[in-house]
Amino acid sequence: MPGIFGLSLHNTDGRLHFTAMTQKMRLLPTIHIKSISESPEFCCATSHIALFAHHDVINSDVQCWFDGELYQTAHSKPDNAPVPEPAEQLRNAYLAGELASFLRAADGAFNAVIYDMSQDKVLLIADRYGMRNLYYQKSSAGLCFAAEVKAILAARLAVTELAQLSFDCFMELGYLLEDHTWFNNIKLLPPATILEFDKRQNKSRLQRYWEWSEIKQQKLSFDDAVDQAAELMLESVKRRFNPNSSQGVSLSGGLDSRFILACIHKLWPDYPGQAYTFGTEECADITISKEVIRQIPNWKHHISLFTADNWFSPRIQKVLMTDGMLDMQHMHGSEFLQLLNYKIDMNGYAGDAILGGSFLDAKSCDQRITPALARRFYGAFTEYCDLNDTIYDLPHFEPHLYMNRIRRLTQMGVVNSQFDLEIRRPFMSNNLLEFVFSIPDHYRLNNKLYGTLLSRHFPKFYRNIRWQKTGWPISEQCPAGTAAVSGIAPPDFGKLQAYINYENLIRQPDAVASLTRLLNNPNALWRQLTDVDYYREFFIPHIYANLNRCNKILRLATVEIYLQNTKN
Repeated sequence: MPGIFGLSLHNTDGRLHFTAMTQKMRLLPTIHIKSISESPEFCCATSHIALFAHHDVINSDVQCWFDGELYQTAHSKPDNAPVPEPAEQLRNAYLAGELASFLRAADGAFNAVIYDMSQDKVLLIADRYGMRNLYYQKSSAGLCFAAEVKAILAARLAVTELAQLSFDCFMELGYLLEDHTWFNNIKLLPPATILEFDKRQNKSRLQRYWEWSEIKQQKLSFDDAVDQAAELMLESVKRRFNPNSSQGVSLSGGLDSRFILACIHKLWPDYPGQAYTFGTEECADITISKEVIRQIPNWKHHISLFTADNWFSPRIQKVLMTDGMLDMQHMHGSEFLQLLNYKIDMNGYAGDAILGGSFLDAKSCDQRITPALARRFYGAFTEYCDLNDTIYDLPHFEPHLYMNRIRRLTQMGVVNSQFDLEIRRPFMSNNLLEFVFSIPDHYRLNNKLYGTLLSRHFPKFYRNIRWQKTGWPISEQCPAGTAAVSGIAPPDFGKLQAYINYENLIRQPDAVASLTRLLNNPNALWRQLTDVDYYREFFIPHIYANLNRCNKILRLATVEIYLQNTKN
């Protein structure tokens, strides 16, 4: 993902290493490099796609780089009042000794770097929820950091070892956990964290500036909770959407993207918007999204179709773009982003989990995260998670999943897209998340709160339009928030296809040939990390015994493509 990169070395001129990093951060011709500060002591810059570049503060004794979006702070001014650039706001907070309190109230998806020349200190900063990746490597040489792991590898400041745990975890779960990457000595900066590096002593420390446990519980009636959640979502969309800019909505057949579109329409009824849907011609997503767009004729609808010829090859480069941490099975839709007429996407990221309570069941409501709950999602890899961290001391277990499953899986889908678009995530606003985890979990159980909210406040888009998950419209009258609690879809809905059928696509001759060349090689690099013969145990049965093993096959392909590129 484009973003900040740089290094601060101990008694070593870092400029040649920085040049190598810069070359890697220019992965695509559409990437620009700006705000370059380069000296023997410290080097830093930002890579970005066209049109998206904040003004960094680099001509000062205290320099600051900012990447991402900042929507609200404790010092936010009234609407239409001039607001300093985010980098300037962060620098001012640091100089005033108020950086932690500033960040605690900051609403947005961002990371930042501050370099204090007089103190010989470097600060790496992550937003509350870690929605903008920043990796780092601390070694005897100093500190190296980048939005892309490939840039840290290019600096060659320390010997890197592949992490066996990461391979096992990725093959089982399809994503990595906590701060792990493919390499033992390269880490992902944790959420709500400031890493402070003292160059003189070549030491670093991590400081957390916010915890989920700070959220106060409240008593609120179900009906009031429904109405307040609707207001908070409208507020979040209003902050993140500008009708005068090039923005659109990635629209599926689900509830979340439709909710964002409905909010935009409510706030700006005459806005001539744009929506984008991908899939196969007869899939539920395209069928339902067409019904949604018919409710607002002034919106344009871009539809992109998968074929057997256009799904595999484009994803090879995307494995490199995501540093091998996104299963290529979850890259769907990014093949078509360059064809869109807008450059900012309002995304339904995590909406089903936040308002829909998709991780909840009756037994898990109103509980802190426990090993038993964690094992349901992480299996044998639960022991590698820090479940005892005080950050999770609240009567809700989902925040741990947000910081792992969502941050390490769903977030990598955003990383994949951000080489073409800027992604905004209204469901991840501070006010909405703090509200959701201040009320009882059972309000959200089985989509109850969400379904009631949508049918009560946005009936035009929900009462008579189906939900791709069930085939039925949501219903406020149904206690569980959906008319398809039984899981029985309408007869006609069963004829609709999924947006893409990987099981069959893998069996197409071209895909079989490509995957065989990649995986069935005695010198394949994945074989160095396991004694399991994934090719014989998963690929052969999938192709010749008509068994569905596409999860393991495409994860293995992701690993092999990435390892080959890293070796080269």
